[in-house]
Parts: sequence; structure tokens; C-alpha cells
Amino acid sequence: MKTESLGGFDRFRVPAALLVIAIHTGPLLSLNGEANYLLTDILARIAVPFFFSVSGWFLVPRLLREGRAALIPFVKKLLLLYGAAVLLYLPLNLYNHTLEESGFALLRDVLFNGTFYHLWYFPALALGACIVWALVRGLGRWAWLPAVLLYLVGLLGDSWYGLTAALPPLRATYEGMFLCFDYTRNGLFSTPIFLLLGGWLAQRPRRNRPGLYGVGLSLSLVLLTAEGLLVKHFALARFDALYLTLPLCVGFLLLWLAALELPAAPALRGWTAAIYVLHPWCIVLVRGAAKLTGLEALLIQNSLAHFCAVAALPLCAALVLDALRPLRPAPCGRAWKELDLDALRHNARTLRSALSPGCTLMAVVKADG
Repeated sequence: MKTESLGGFDRFRVPAALLVIAIHTGPLLSLNGEANYLLTDILARIAVPFFFSVSGWFLVPRLLREGRAALIPFVKKLLLLYGAAVLLYLPLNLYNHTLEESGFALLRDVLFNGTFYHLWYFPALALGACIVWALVRGLGRWAWLPAVLLYLVGLLGDSWYGLTAALPPLRATYEGMFLCFDYTRNGLFSTPIFLLLGGWLAQRPRRNRPGLYGVGLSLSLVLLTAEGLLVKHFALARFDALYLTLPLCVGFLLLWLAALELPAAPALRGWTAAIYVLHPWCIVLVRGAAKLTGLEALLIQNSLAHFCAVAALPLCAALVLDALRPLRPAPCGRAWKELDLDALRHNARTLRSALSPGCTLMAVVKADG
């Protein structure tokens, strides 16, 4: 499939990044707790696996062709981004005294949990890529089998932990694992299956059936919702990031987005990376500004307004920074190019179009719900 036909991936990155912000802010919490749970603890859980699977869509075929020559640059780039993000959140870590833990706890955070709560994504993707490389190198087309088994192990330490806790030997095993990491939602258990899923779908023959894939996505979201509500009803979850039906949802989502055949929008990739990395800082800034201005009732206690304020900061920053690029010396010797208002307006229109697949998806969910 041609790269230029995968603009659906680029456009869904923005709704996916907003879903990550929703997980960390609870936009419907002050309005309806049940609706907020449905959004943040069930439907929004497709966001990070979507990012993993898109990475797998491009990475796994290269791993099959080039092996370690494709893996090493990918992991190096991730580790550089992770290092920069760690430095960015170092002031908050110092303020929260989280760096005063033991050396083992700090190592565990760096390797699995992330030094800040959202930074687990970077070591998880790097570790998952290394595991997938080893699996495809050693097992070829059977690499999916250990990846599925790893995911099931992660599932029993996450949303379906209630089954694990009922069996003392199994519970003791997981308690030992939780000494090494806080959650089984990490690069060892949750990432390989989504990387391989994306890679497998990328190699399938092209079929332009967006309607069919949309129906499959809708039905899989219904199954995901039913599973999430079942897990909540029986209080099975230790942490509710992994579901049995989640790979099915992500698979249909990728097929649907690919079948839309939209042109690429590479600017959105940088925007969503900035949104993902910066949004916890934005949460801190919004809360601090609300306290300084006496607007706690609006910007903190009103969860929807809080979410909108937090989401607006990195979105606006991404739009302005993209309009300022590239910051090269002008021919007349000026050090910085002037703000390109046409580019800014174009970026705003692109952002609105980027939100349309996510809005369509939520409309489908609402119609089925």
C-alpha cells in the first residue's frame, strides 16, 4: 500500500492524542462518572495501542527485510526522545521527590514504568521493538504465537487480574513480577502484539472496503465496551489498560483508516508527539493558573473545561511552532522568518480535518451505544 494513501493514520493521531489527555484528566468526571468510565477506561484505551500498531505497520516489514539495520536507528531515536522527555520532566520529578527512591526503584522506572507517568511509552516501544525483532528473526511467521501468549500474561495482570488473584500460586507469581514493574502494561507484555498486528496488516493485499471495515470496527467497539463493563461489574481489574478485544478493535481501526485513502499529513505526526509529551506539563500549568486567578471552579472542578484547557495548550503550541518552521536565516540576512499566517490558517484547517475521523468514530460508537 502506498504511503500517500495512509493519511488516515496521520489524521487519527490527533484524536488518539486527545484520548490520552482524556485518560489523564477525566473530562466527563464532573458530569457523569459512568460516562467518564466508558470514555477513559474503555474506549480511550485504543489510543496507545493505535500508536504502537502504526509503528509496527512501518517497522515490522523493514525488520523482515533489513533485520538489525532497521532496528538500531529506530531504538536510538526512541531513546534520544525518551532522554529529552526525562530531562523535560526532571523539575517535576524533583518537586515531587520521586528521584529520592532506591536505585532499584529508579532503574525500574527508567526501564518499564517511565520516570513520569506517561513516559512509559518510550521504553515500552523500544523494548517491544527489540522483542519483535528477536521473534521474527527466530520464528518467522510464527512470531505472533509468543506475542499472543505475552499479551495474555499481561491481561491476567491487568483488567483480568481478578482471575489471577483467585489462584494463590498464580497470584504469588504476579506479585513477584510486580516487584520489577508496577503494571503488566509495558513493553514486555503489551507492545509486541500490537507491533506485529500493524506489521501483519501492512503486508496484506490492499482492499478498499471502508464500509465493511467500519462495520467491523463498530462491532468490535461494542465487544470492547461489553468487556470493559463486565470487568467493572465484577471488579476484576488491577489496572484497566488491556482488554481481550483490544487487538481486534485496533486491527479494524487500522484497516478502516487505511481504506479511507487520504493524503499524508506529516505535520500531524510532530503535533501529536508534542501533545503527548507536553500534556502533563500543561495539566500542571492549567491547575497552577487556575489557583493564581481564582478560577478553580471553572478550570479544575469543571472537568470538561479542565480537559479543554489542557488540550488547547499543546495544540496551540504545535500550530504556532509549525507555522514558524523552518527557522532558517532569510536571504536578506534576518535571523528568523516571520510568522507565516497562511501556514497557520492552513494548519488550523488541517487540524479540523484531522479530527473528522475521530468524530466519525465517536458518532458510530454513539449510534451503536
